[in-house]
Amino acid sequence: MIVASFGFYLLEDGAVSPLNSIYWAIVTLSTVGYGDVIPTTFWAKVFTIAVIAGD
Repeated sequence: MIVASFGFYLLEDGAVSPLNSIYWAIVTLSTVGYGDVIPTTFWAKVFTIAVIAGD
């Protein structure tokens, strides 16, 4: 979860806060997926797919 949070933060080029990155990882990995924090860059979307597929 730490790696996922850090990766999302880096790939979003600082557009999200570290806290939102942690929140995103928890919501994504728990499969709740509220949709309030979403990846916006291409590489963040690819990373999100990899995190979900690797879960």
